[in-house]
Amino acid sequence: MNQKNYEYLRDQLLYSGFVDSMNANLQKAMKKGQDQFTLNFKREDQAERIAAQLRFSKSKQSDMYFFNSYELKITNRASLQSIKQRFYVNGRDRFTLKEAYNLLHGRAVHKDLTNKEGERYRAWMQLDFKTVDLEGNRKFRHYHENYGFDLPRELEKFPISDLQYPDSKEYLIASLERGNRHDVTFMLEQGSRQVSLEANPKFKSVAIYDGSMRLEFVSMNLDKHGQQSAQDVQMENKQKLQEDQQPPAKQSKGKRL
Repeated sequence: MNQKNYEYLRDQLLYSGFVDSMNANLQKAMKKGQDQFTLNFKREDQAERIAAQLRFSKSKQSDMYFFNSYELKITNRASLQSIKQRFYVNGRDRFTLKEAYNLLHGRAVHKDLTNKEGERYRAWMQLDFKTVDLEGNRKFRHYHENYGFDLPRELEKFPISDLQYPDSKEYLIASLERGNRHDVTFMLEQGSRQVSLEANPKFKSVAIYDGSMRLEFVSMNLDKHGQQSAQDVQMENKQKLQEDQQPPAKQSKGKRL
């Protein structure tokens, strides 16, 4: 077994969000010397079962192995409905386990990408649940920077306590860019209120959920006291968002994987 190759793959698994407990099985599979092998990852809680099958292949020119892709499957324990998608590790669209989990729940992820000419750019990516390729995988929607969605600017429209502190603001933005549904506190005139936020690049807005995870409104305009300054709460956008983001798996917060 190539020890340096093992250490590289071990670190790659860790970066991708898979636990250290897989290292022993990785080492065992590499020692067998087969051209291809798979490793299985499982985790579950009261709401969901999460399973991933990781695919590895051996180089035809050396004893080096490569971590190529993994298929992530999420099953709702109450309805037994499942959704799955293959995510590639080496290529343009590389996602960690946490990002892949959020994508399968309909949320968007902000990524550093490279085009065919080798030029780097940033874009929001979101699965299109209405478009499936021949292998049964959903295609991606890309929302580039010139599309006009500015997350920090959208957040400034709301009386979010986290925005008062640079470190908290940076953490909030990074969390939303990973596709998480993030809990925040609104400082309203009538008192504080706990809500959850989710980036919504398609409608250039931020979706807001109440404590029961019900969608409340999308990018409502608020005045400096946190009061609604326009009667139009973009109900049309709310309806479109609800229709557009209905993957089979249960919607949930961006839990820690």
